[in-house]
Amino acid sequence: MDLKPFIPYLAIGLAILLLARRTRSARRVRGWAILLVLGLLTLAIAFYVYGHIMVGPHVSGLGGLAIIAALLGGIGCGLYAVRHIHLFRDPETGQPMSRLTVTGLLFIVALVVVKQGARHLGLESPDEHGFGLLSDSLFALAMGTVFTRQILLLRRARALPPHGATA
Repeated sequence: MDLKPFIPYLAIGLAILLLARRTRSARRVRGWAILLVLGLLTLAIAFYVYGHIMVGPHVSGLGGLAIIAALLGGIGCGLYAVRHIHLFRDPETGQPMSRLTVTGLLFIVALVVVKQGARHLGLESPDEHGFGLLSDSLFALAMGTVFTRQILLLRRARALPPHGATA
């Protein structure tokens, strides 16, 4: 039995298990870590765009609009996702802490299911370089979601009342 087709699902399952663990325990919000993630995502986007430039144009005008719509949808998803992160200050240390809610976890799982379902149903037809309208749109959706979520998480953490202040 060849297990190679199941490797992506194993990685997704492991990621979901790690996210499920975050619904029970809080973790510190570190501004430098959020900025590092944003920098790495910017680098990933730059490599993705560079790959598109090297391959040549493969997306029509309507395809470009679909990618922009996915990016805007990703921003909306990020706004929704960040609302389902519980932020508070640790009473002992005063550090900003975050905990993913179950609704936030289900939202992330739904995005993964849509992506894998589209791929499994054969709705994606990438070219020989791996670029395709669906993968490009889903990449834009993911980047919009993560960028928005990270920026708003940092802003919300900074807006928390100071340690020891009563609300």
